[in-house]
Amino acid sequence: SGQEKQRLRVMIGKKLYEFFDRPGGKQWMLFAAADHLNSSIGHGGKDHRTLAKLNLTCGQKARFRAAFAPASMYRRQSLFYLRKLDKNPWKTHYDLSYEIYRELSHSELSMGYFEKGNELAQILLKETRTLEEKLSTYWVLAEAKGKQQQHHESLRICQDALVRVTAIPKRMHFFHMKK
Repeated sequence: SGQEKQRLRVMIGKKLYEFFDRPGGKQWMLFAAADHLNSSIGHGGKDHRTLAKLNLTCGQKARFRAAFAPASMYRRQSLFYLRKLDKNPWKTHYDLSYEIYRELSHSELSMGYFEKGNELAQILLKETRTLEEKLSTYWVLAEAKGKQQQHHESLRICQDALVRVTAIPKRMHFFHMKK
């Protein structure tokens, strides 16, 4: 039956993850575990935090192998599980929220999905606590605006970041660009 297949996929996913976590575990086991567990959504036996972290890890490993489309898919899945954890995961799972939003917004912008990437980046800039956490997002946003031939906007983002790090004083922020 369908439920038996789903339970089997959960068991296989959990076992593969256990084998991956042991000495000598292979990378493919991690990806296969995530795929099995992701395919059995809503059939019990899963912890959303663990699945968010698992998919985030898969996304990072896929990116390092230059597999950008799968990396993005795993990151989106990690965001899906993060949002299932809590209505506002930034309050209860700040570090995980920061990692997922940073990874996903940066990859979406880098891959040319500017609207979605910008939406995620704005959430990231709003929710992050420190300037250090925000700086890489400013950089990726400015780079994305440049790719879209929106150089004035790119420059404005860079200037805003420089003002925030006090590299240029606010009173010296004299570039007034026309739209």
